[in-house]
Amino acid sequence: AYYFALGTNDFGAGQKCVPPSLFAESLLSLLQVLHGRNPGAALYLQTPLHRADEARPNPCGNTLSQFQDAELRMSHTFSWITLIDGFSQPFPQTTGDNSVFMDGVHLTVQGQEQYFHAVMQSLHLGY
Repeated sequence: AYYFALGTNDFGAGQKCVPPSLFAESLLSLLQVLHGRNPGAALYLQTPLHRADEARPNPCGNTLSQFQDAELRMSHTFSWITLIDGFSQPFPQTTGDNSVFMDGVHLTVQGQEQYFHAVMQSLHLGY
């Protein structure tokens, strides 16, 4: 099985932005190679987690939802991609304090534990 959690760094990489179209094109190329080499392997694609700054456009004018939408379109186009919604419960949610996200983006130890359990639950591995 393959599990990818991508998009947040492409969205929030500062002044060096990755356009959502290039993100989607590059990611799809990688996924197609992996699927072609191992068509029986499960392929999970997790959308970005919440971020404290998710509502604002990045310096290039792109929004986090554009990266999520690109992943969603891939999962609807290719039946061999299983989408995991990183915005949904039980994935870490922004709380306004520093208990889950230390700086609005990076997980604390508590946030990492919550993330681990959310991934295991999404994969039906019973943690």
